[in-house]
Amino acid sequence: MTARQVVIHRPGGYERLTREPLAIPVPKAGEVLVATEAIGVNYADCVIRMGLYASAKEFVGWPITPGFELQGAKVFGVTLFGGYSTHVVVPRHQLFPLPAHLASLGKLVIYGFHSMLPRQGGWPSWLKLAWDWLRTPRYNPLTLTNDNTSVLAFNLSYLFEQRDILSSAMARMLAWVEEGKLVAPPVSRFPLDQVADAHRALESGTTVGKLVLVP
Repeated sequence: MTARQVVIHRPGGYERLTREPLAIPVPKAGEVLVATEAIGVNYADCVIRMGLYASAKEFVGWPITPGFELQGAKVFGVTLFGGYSTHVVVPRHQLFPLPAHLASLGKLVIYGFHSMLPRQGGWPSWLKLAWDWLRTPRYNPLTLTNDNTSVLAFNLSYLFEQRDILSSAMARMLAWVEEGKLVAPPVSRFPLDQVADAHRALESGTTVGKLVLVP
């Protein structure tokens, strides 16, 4: 299999998802080279392609290879971008043993909430973005306190340095998988070379379960 990756050189629609040869990276101390067998597709990847994902611009810029989740033959884990590749170097602490009954491309978690962004077409409507921003609820801290309510928001790409959070959360989720409390969702597979079709399907809002790219 020829090593390759998906690269986005500048923001845009599905046509910006280019497939390019990959020079297999060499891991440094504390890193592991993973030959990917499945790569998670998240709506955040679509937002990266559109040029609207803040941490992607902050940490990488252009060009960029999207992708946060990956699975190898015996491990799965997370990476701070770069996942849409046949081979990915990952810090050892971001990899975990693959449970035997999830070995067939099962995935544990899907995240992201981008209700303001498009469900088709591959490019945001700036008018819709502006309208939805104006309709975004505003919160008064005093009212939240008096009502005993709260608002929580997070971006996982800013939490990669928090090793203790990742380790404890993954240990808890894997335990739930073993206990049968957490069941992997259905998986839809797309060849890596059909990454645009995966983005198009995800943006349609009609998919159920997890989408993965298969090199």
